[in-house]
Amino acid sequence: ESAEAAGDSYPVGTCQVMDGVGTMAGAIFGSAFPTTVYIGHPGYKRLKARAGYALGVGSVFFLGSLFGLVAFLYHLIPMAATAPILVYIGLVIVGQAFRSSPAPHAMAVAVAMIPHVSNLLVAKWQSLTNVLAGDVGALFAADTVAALKQEGCHVLGHSALFSGSIVIGLLWGSLVAFLRDGKPLAACTVAVASMVLTATGLIHSTTLGFQITSIFWGYAIMAGVCLFVHQGRLRQQ
Repeated sequence: ESAEAAGDSYPVGTCQVMDGVGTMAGAIFGSAFPTTVYIGHPGYKRLKARAGYALGVGSVFFLGSLFGLVAFLYHLIPMAATAPILVYIGLVIVGQAFRSSPAPHAMAVAVAMIPHVSNLLVAKWQSLTNVLAGDVGALFAADTVAALKQEGCHVLGHSALFSGSIVIGLLWGSLVAFLRDGKPLAACTVAVASMVLTATGLIHSTTLGFQITSIFWGYAIMAGVCLFVHQGRLRQQ
């Protein structure tokens, strides 16, 4: 999407397969980091960066890791110099999401961002409680949850969106987009898929395994409503 916004088109299948192959090859050698097509193609293109740029970045990381320079560079370069790059990337991603999507889908883009906000909140709250209490589980302790809830910080609700936030965002955005386009049957399909992923623990849970929760039933109700609307339209036709 980023490349196409700059007038360049690449086959999605080839890019995704190469990402997967690169990730698996790295895992064999002990890498915990997946490879991915990076955001910011229009910006790099304006800088006249080509394939050699990516090769150069990879070479720097390789040499830095080989000679143990990553930690040295991390402490050498101040955070104030690197943090703006991440802010820029975030702004580019959000801005492009709204610009590249059809105007009626702006609400879907906004809804898709909600789980990521929860992800950020829970991560920061967890870091805070770790510092204050020195206990990894302190954030979800009953007294901590109750105290934060009284202050308007709904830990359990945000933590449900924290687990699998990327997939949840995709599902929620798709659901809203289909509803906006008047496609209740497609929205029903997304809701059913969300039910299955929730029941298996792939989203809304920190553990895998069969589990029926209130969130599962929430998706079930949504699927039922969408199906009811679809059937009503068929009868009207």
